[in-house]
Amino acid sequence: MAEKQQRRPQRGDFLDELSRHLQGPDTGQKPQAEEQLRAQQLRMASGDLRETRSQSFRAIEQGNLAINRTVMGWLDSGYLGHDLHDAFVTQLPQISTRPPSFFERFRDAIGFRPTGFSPVGSSEIFVSSGITNEADRYNLVAHEQLHQASELGGGMDSISWRQGGSTISLTGEDYPRWLHEGMTELHAQQLVRGHGIEPTFTSYPYQTMTCFFIQGIVGMQAGDEGRRIVRDAYLTGDFTQVAQLVDQYLGPGSFGQLVRMPDSLLAASWLFTTIRGKMGGRLLSFEGSAAYLGWFDDPVMRQAMGQTGMDSSGLINALERARKRGVQ
Repeated sequence: MAEKQQRRPQRGDFLDELSRHLQGPDTGQKPQAEEQLRAQQLRMASGDLRETRSQSFRAIEQGNLAINRTVMGWLDSGYLGHDLHDAFVTQLPQISTRPPSFFERFRDAIGFRPTGFSPVGSSEIFVSSGITNEADRYNLVAHEQLHQASELGGGMDSISWRQGGSTISLTGEDYPRWLHEGMTELHAQQLVRGHGIEPTFTSYPYQTMTCFFIQGIVGMQAGDEGRRIVRDAYLTGDFTQVAQLVDQYLGPGSFGQLVRMPDSLLAASWLFTTIRGKMGGRLLSFEGSAAYLGWFDDPVMRQAMGQTGMDSSGLINALERARKRGVQ
């Protein structure tokens, strides 16, 4: 399904709403102590207890505990870097499985029912028992653990890159949340697939495809180091190397123009159009560009495109429509 033109609910909206549920109204008093907040979390979940007593729920819960430990082992110092790994292991992710009704209460606030989340500043991960496929649970847990690692590394809620003699930063309302969610899902998918596990769906498909394009461009310039460069940027928020390589290929200022796009469909459209123009007459179709770059041979990209419900012709039409809405 194509993304809607209006602003879609973002991760930050959900976390704000969650915080209001957990902390109650702002009374001007000091924040609640951690013990009180945890007790309130438990009370909020008490209405779901009947759903947690089934044998199937218990099996998923125990399986998620094992998955959580496995994914933590994958996020080692070789993946995160020594400094971030040292910080990551001091507050190891604690997983809590909850029934779908626990997440349903947030639908009105954010426009959809999430299947997992990790509150900012917390080591806890909440995942839905409604995700029964084991491979998808691996991907969900990896996604949330990567959010936590990125928060610790400085890559959540702000990005920056050095250009010329100055540093450009995007924070707050200017921060491209589509980029963060796309990078998170891209790396989660690649992490679990690298261990022989194949999820059946991709969250945030347009965001993920756009970030795959970025990773592909960086890889064209940096070879085997491309994935590491993009991953380090995602985890730390420092996109200097990524920006330099994207600008080197697409032209000065291209990275800044890309990440200022208000949503991922516009970003994908702009990026595709720019790549096609860069390659000139050889790119008469989306299939031509994909074959040239070899991107659609990657299972993550194939699945993300399939998640949109379109083949490559449908995707190029969607991208062209987005461009005509105002992408320059």
